[in-house]
Amino acid sequence: MKWFSGIFLAAFLAGVSASAAATPNTAERKLNPAENWVVAQVTAGKEADLREKFPNELDRKLGAHFLEDLLTGELLGVKPQRTGVRISGATIEEPIDLSNAQIAYEVWLDYCQFMRPVMFLQASFARRATFEETKFKADANFGAMKVGDAIVFTKAVFEGPVNFSEAQVGNFEANEAQFHNTDQVAGFKSIKVEHSAFFNGAVFAGPVNFGFADVAGNFEADGAKFQNKEKAASFNSMKVGGYASFNDAVFEGPVMFVQADITGMFMVAKAKFQNKETGANFTSIKIAGDAFFNGAVFEGPVNFGLADIGRAFTANETQFQNKEKEASFSGMKVGRYAFFNDTVFEGPVDFGLADIAGTFAAQRAKFQNKEKKANFYRMRVGDDAVLNSVVLEGEANLDSMKVGGDASFAGAVCDGPVTFSGTAIKGKFDAQGTKFQNKEKEATFNGLKVGGDAYFNNAVFEGPVMFLQADITGSFIVAKTEFRDKVKGANFAGMKVGGYAFFNDAVFEGPAILSFSNFAVLNLSEAVYAGALYLEGTSYKEIRAAPVSEERKSHEALLKLVGKAAYRADVYGNLEEFFKRQGYRTDADRAFIAGKCRERKEYFRSHDWFRWLGSWMLYLLVGYGRYPWLAGIPLAVLVAVGCLLFSPEKMEPQKQGDTPRVYNRFWYSLGLFLPVVDLQADKLWKPKADQTFLRNYARVHALLGWILIPIVVAALAGLIK
Repeated sequence: MKWFSGIFLAAFLAGVSASAAATPNTAERKLNPAENWVVAQVTAGKEADLREKFPNELDRKLGAHFLEDLLTGELLGVKPQRTGVRISGATIEEPIDLSNAQIAYEVWLDYCQFMRPVMFLQASFARRATFEETKFKADANFGAMKVGDAIVFTKAVFEGPVNFSEAQVGNFEANEAQFHNTDQVAGFKSIKVEHSAFFNGAVFAGPVNFGFADVAGNFEADGAKFQNKEKAASFNSMKVGGYASFNDAVFEGPVMFVQADITGMFMVAKAKFQNKETGANFTSIKIAGDAFFNGAVFEGPVNFGLADIGRAFTANETQFQNKEKEASFSGMKVGRYAFFNDTVFEGPVDFGLADIAGTFAAQRAKFQNKEKKANFYRMRVGDDAVLNSVVLEGEANLDSMKVGGDASFAGAVCDGPVTFSGTAIKGKFDAQGTKFQNKEKEATFNGLKVGGDAYFNNAVFEGPVMFLQADITGSFIVAKTEFRDKVKGANFAGMKVGGYAFFNDAVFEGPAILSFSNFAVLNLSEAVYAGALYLEGTSYKEIRAAPVSEERKSHEALLKLVGKAAYRADVYGNLEEFFKRQGYRTDADRAFIAGKCRERKEYFRSHDWFRWLGSWMLYLLVGYGRYPWLAGIPLAVLVAVGCLLFSPEKMEPQKQGDTPRVYNRFWYSLGLFLPVVDLQADKLWKPKADQTFLRNYARVHALLGWILIPIVVAALAGLIK
């Protein structure tokens, strides 16, 4: 038994000895010329540039254990100087494993090649570490590593998977670095950078993840290329204490900045977002400074829903090219201004519920989608909203917008229907020269509220337009505007204008409805009405149809104008009251009479012959009560006719036995004609018995008196109106 145990022990020791001989440590292994030269340079505090010492690349190889021991200070007889370990141009063909290593020196491993996997998991570099233009041919794992100063990967090449998740570094520099692996994620999740991170000109062939990264300073990726077309470049919940810059960056695949938090500016000028399906997602991103997207191109959908921009958001000359999917800014908050000048939206766009504290400007912007609407529903703008010369090829919904300053829509071209219903503008509203070209659906301004003036002069409405219940505190200027719809026309019913309402030189090819509107001053000078004009219930303090200097011409034009308007009694009544307030009693009477004449025509159209005849009589006899002296003409004629007919030779006393009296034909005719008044002549005389016609006419003569005299009395008493 003892003999067997001895044999087993001897065999075991022999195996251990053989194993140790197979994998010798650096102290036991003979150093190659490159390693010996590196030791000499490091010991002397100099850079070991193997490219200069060994022109042949095959002579620059360093062993993995040599490098591990050198970096950790475990290489016997070697003590790096304060300059640290500086090696350039080395080739390491074996795997490197420095997991949990403590590296006290500054490390330069520039222009090197790592042919096998590199493991720095949880390694700790007390000072700076640089890998400038170094190539990692296999896996490179720097997860949870710590670097007291900067770590540099400028122009480095990662051909395999790379991981920096949860690493903690001072600065992270990877300008023009290349990440070639197309399948696995380049992982920077939860990386923590105490100062700034630089990826300018970097190329990511595969997906990349910066989710929950925390960069205390700036994050720069200007000109970076994210080339994976299928998987996302993720910056979700990323935190940047300074600015984040992606100017001229190219995203060939999806990109996500959901809930990213950037303390400074966010610069994405001229960046290209090329994924057409998933696009770019900035939902709930928080940017304390300015956001710049000037000249950026979005080929796919983009979502800024609930984004919170502390200062300005500018996207001038930006292109949103996806024709099917939406560019969404719904619920976005901007602390100052938002600019979309000269921007092109080829697809639908949604600004619903967006909240812009300052100015919103989209001058010369083009909204080209004809199928889906451009939505600004309930958008709030704290200062001015400026959409001058904007082009809207499809429907635009600006209902219930709130604008704290002025709103400008001047020179806009709207091919689709436009609605401003319920929109409230604190200042003025300028739509001068705007073209509303949709012929099928209304341009709607129902319930629009404007705290200042509203300008629509020189505008063109090809289709119907509605201003129902609109409320303009200042003036409403519609001078030289063309309303071309011939069926529905222009509807201003119930509108309220606190100042001047200028319709001078406007052209209405269809109905013009101003019914039940209220104007302080209504100017209709030289307006052209090819269709019906509706003025029923319209009230005004002043109305004009000619310049102020031509008062008489204005009155004449107004009388003609109401004559063209659809008949309502109050139309003439309001005009009559206006003339009275101005002190033009005669014109007031003319307006009243013109109204009664229009009323008589309505009786005729409705076949109400009795009223029609009565109206004619009132007109001829007393001018509808305004000219009661007219009645004197037929009265005098009738009395004169009586004088002619009731000649003495045709008359005889009522009673043959009465004392003969002198007969006077005038008093007889007048006494017979006047009702109630007793002049006695008609009781003393009568036509002779053989004067049958005269006897019958005497009855007619008296009857006409009973009819006409009460009319005259009523007109004089003001009872006829």
